[in-house]
Amino acid sequence: GSDMVYLFRGSLWLYIGKVVTMGGAFITSIAFADLLSAEVYGMYKYVLSFVGILAITTLSGLGGVITQSVAKGSEGTIYPAIWTRIRWGLIGCAASCGVAVYYFAKGNEQLGWAFIVAAPFIPFMESLTLFQSYLQGKRLIGSFSALLALNHVIATTIIIGALILSSHLAVILIAYYASWTILRALAFYGILKKYPPNINIDHEAISYGKHTSFIDAISSVVGSLDQLLIFHYIGATELAIYTFALAPISQISGLFRGIPILAIPKLAGRSIASIQDKLMVRVGMLFAIGLAVSLLFIELAPFLYQLLFPKYISSIPFALVLSLTLILSFPQSILASVLGAKLSETPKKLLYLWNLPSVASTAYILSTIRDQGIASVVGGRLLSTVLIFVVSWIIWGVIKSNEQQLAHSA
Repeated sequence: GSDMVYLFRGSLWLYIGKVVTMGGAFITSIAFADLLSAEVYGMYKYVLSFVGILAITTLSGLGGVITQSVAKGSEGTIYPAIWTRIRWGLIGCAASCGVAVYYFAKGNEQLGWAFIVAAPFIPFMESLTLFQSYLQGKRLIGSFSALLALNHVIATTIIIGALILSSHLAVILIAYYASWTILRALAFYGILKKYPPNINIDHEAISYGKHTSFIDAISSVVGSLDQLLIFHYIGATELAIYTFALAPISQISGLFRGIPILAIPKLAGRSIASIQDKLMVRVGMLFAIGLAVSLLFIELAPFLYQLLFPKYISSIPFALVLSLTLILSFPQSILASVLGAKLSETPKKLLYLWNLPSVASTAYILSTIRDQGIASVVGGRLLSTVLIFVVSWIIWGVIKSNEQQLAHSA
């Protein structure tokens, strides 16, 4: 039931881009491991995680709404969306300055300057990613992948250059935030000039996007909370160990992260019944692939860490356990595509179910981290992965049921 020409072309571009971005991430991780102490790297990840929480004010939920609106012909929605994100992002900017004042008052100038550096970029860096949503909605996967790959190459080069020149936290953060913000601004301007939006605006999209953003906020906080808790309760060095355990798993799971990019614009116009016909087969296939990749990683990880990251051998046990998340994260990619394509058909109250995995994971970590350390956070991530999969099926079941009721009433 797939459009194989669209799938092949889109997949080819996405995986070319993915090879480039994974290569950049791999080279960057080696540079961080070799050129930066575990303590400074831990503080760097702490700041990125904290700023990631502050950036929820930029209303990330508008990204998915823009993809759906553009796919349905309301391309002009991107203009009110970008200004809405930037205005709301000013709250995050002010909050980052407040955090900086706190650390200066505590005598920690290194973290104080780190949050001062990050503050002016918060309203813009994530907001400007709307060009990606716009390209996805227009099914311009080649342009999407090429820009992402080019941006990763340039940003990676700048960050590694900063690492070679300085080990000062503020310098590395300036290189990171400035490079990504400027590159995304240039891409946003260039894309809208090359592919001008029409004048159609979906006035309901912004309101719905705000609603989904508020729902996403808790998940976003919890997504970064594990690293904040490690830094607070255990220390910067342990955060570096956990980061190097999680990094390869995140990159591997990213191999199938392109599925929603390809699928959402196509599925948005298909009926729920036609989607259901193929869904179980697709989920079963990806489950089998996730299991095979997890087992392969468990076999190879000890050798690879000793070869590439000898300073982080202690990350290996945690990486092996985290690899089990791949078994569900692969099939979750197709479920995310289906739910994203039918986002506007999801009852708003039901969206709050997405908070369940986050709340349960956080509760588990808070109750066990003092005794279990990093193992507590690993267990929380496993729990969250399982619950996300379960919630996805529950929401899809409700959407199907509502569709059937409408069909009977008609």
